[in-house]
Amino acid sequence: MGCTCNARREVGEQTVGQGRPAYASGGHLRPQADIPTMSDEPTAVIRDYYEALRTGDPLEAYFEGDKSTVKFGISEALFGSDEVGEALRNQTETTAEWSVESGHLVVTTHTDTATFADEVTMAWTDTESGERRRFETRWSGSLVHQPSVESGGRPEWLFETMHVSTADTV
Repeated sequence: MGCTCNARREVGEQTVGQGRPAYASGGHLRPQADIPTMSDEPTAVIRDYYEALRTGDPLEAYFEGDKSTVKFGISEALFGSDEVGEALRNQTETTAEWSVESGHLVVTTHTDTATFADEVTMAWTDTESGERRRFETRWSGSLVHQPSVESGGRPEWLFETMHVSTADTV
């Protein structure tokens, strides 16, 4: 059964192109042979974010600097880039030894927006208590494309929304 996709969808390393026919197989969209491999810029930003978590690098630059930016964490709801930035800075200062393992990253890219979902096993050490925390989590959200001649080291794709949840007890 065929469908026409209006957006590029990435499932793992596979991509389905804009306006190209695709078919479903095993619950995933699979590209037809004539669909070229597309750029994976949003996917690269998501993976870079995971790596920044692992290495303790600043995370604020990955988020849109706007009052409409929203981040739901395992135990928090943050509205606006000021709240998001403050919480991310605090998280970086009070956690260490991160492990972030992506299990099923799916990214759909439109012209200037992208959506994503992933199953992520993550763990970290709380530097204040010494407690090791580990969760099986579900991530979803959206990114917006912000082309800039002078990005100042910021990615051109920025998180506008992010939701991280778990079925585990917090």
